[in-house]
Amino acid sequence: MKQIEKNSAEAIGRIIALAVLADGRLANAELDALDRHGIPAIAGLSRDAFIQLIIDHCRELLEQGEAGRVRLMEPARLAPMLALVDDPAKRLLACRAIVVLSKADGEISRPEQALLRHLMETWQLTLDQVSGG
Repeated sequence: MKQIEKNSAEAIGRIIALAVLADGRLANAELDALDRHGIPAIAGLSRDAFIQLIIDHCRELLEQGEAGRVRLMEPARLAPMLALVDDPAKRLLACRAIVVLSKADGEISRPEQALLRHLMETWQLTLDQVSGG
């Protein structure tokens, strides 16, 4: 993984991008939700910068893949990325954005659920906190 500053827009954006990549397909509804909810701006990025971040992240993942397979949700892959965000407010922002993106195509897929569960456990967030309750 390239050098990324802690709590930076790029660190947050890369985690949010995992929701877009988690189920292996980029749904138009997810792109619409990005725009409708202003998720790139909330993370501190322009829309173009966020899309480029997704593309760059995909390239990195493909370079690291083994025998044509990429294990996106592997804890060893996620841990360094999640460690780059230690600000509680930014962690909450990332989880909430992931919920919005995950629901955009009408269902939260198993990989998206696994991602959310992993984030919430790692960052010790409750469902009430993430849902705004």
